[in-house]
Amino acid sequence: MLVPAALLISAALLVPWAIATLRSRVSPARAWLALAAISALTMLVTYHRQHDAKLLLLTIPACAMLWAEGDPKSWFALLASTAGIVFTGDIPSTGLAILTGHLSVEPGLIGHLKAALLLRPAPIILLVIAVFYLWVYWQRTVPDPKPASVIERV
Repeated sequence: MLVPAALLISAALLVPWAIATLRSRVSPARAWLALAAISALTMLVTYHRQHDAKLLLLTIPACAMLWAEGDPKSWFALLASTAGIVFTGDIPSTGLAILTGHLSVEPGLIGHLKAALLLRPAPIILLVIAVFYLWVYWQRTVPDPKPASVIERV
């Protein structure tokens, strides 16, 4: 059940990424944002491995660009990118497995959600990173539709 759900979510996120990429002109800023979004998105589809933390290093230029702009989104970009790089790395994953190896899962949906957050935080963090950078990329790529009054005057 989880594999089809992951594929469905990833496909749903890939469509707006592809639309934004096809509609925009290439610029370094857009390229870094597109790369940051797709690096996390591709790891969701294939279920990441620990050595794939290196792929998330591709989010650093986009995070640095947002940080340099002083945008309020810069703090979220920093926290999300750092969490993704840390929680998909070898040493933190091993430490998390050691610390949570004795935990038992509570019955019910809430218990399973808690277990997923504690035992496997990486896929959730990857989803957050993918959605965040896709949102920023979409905002900077796809123009807002003009109001009807502006269209009528032209």
